[in-house]
Amino acid sequence: MRSASVGQSVGVMQRIEPSQSDLDEAIVDLFAVKTVDGSGGDASQDQTLPLT
Repeated sequence: MRSASVGQSVGVMQRIEPSQSDLDEAIVDLFAVKTVDGSGGDASQDQTLPLT
């Protein structure tokens, strides 16, 4: 049981560890979703967008 859970957590970490471009795409998707549903778009969130 213990080795199985360790193997699963290692697999999860490898999937969570994205390349920089994947991370940027995820951030862009997050902001796109926030803007579409109307909860985003204020100045503090817009200032983070140039990172992509």
